[in-house]
Amino acid sequence: MNKKFFNIKIFLLSIFFIFLCPIYLASAELLKKEKILDIAKRVVIKLEYDWESMEREAAFFSTPYNPYLPDDSEATDDHEKQILKTVRDKLRNKKYWVVYFFPISKKILDGDIAVFIHAADGKLLYIRSLDVDVEKFIEKFNKLK
Repeated sequence: MNKKFFNIKIFLLSIFFIFLCPIYLASAELLKKEKILDIAKRVVIKLEYDWESMEREAAFFSTPYNPYLPDDSEATDDHEKQILKTVRDKLRNKKYWVVYFFPISKKILDGDIAVFIHAADGKLLYIRSLDVDVEKFIEKFNKLK
């Protein structure tokens, strides 16, 4: 009887480790929110935004669709649709953070920026901003790391 109970105990512990350890290890590989915020702050400063006059919010995603990108139906032309497709392809099958910066003052109508950062390695994936050549900036920024 004791041997049977011992075998059941070992079996249950094995199941526990087989299923829960990979989940724990996968989550342990992701960067902490503070590190992501630091990377996003460096992006904003590098783009010469006034960091001190902006508020921020951060959100974690594992799908290419998020509220910081327009819906496909909102794209105004084929070029914008292609950009959205390219960005969503970059985000597909990735866990990432979006850090959204926006002016504190309600008098400023523009000047917001969304920074998309890979959750595992901290690489810059995309920037939603009107004032930057996105691909060139991302390439240069990721080389600095």
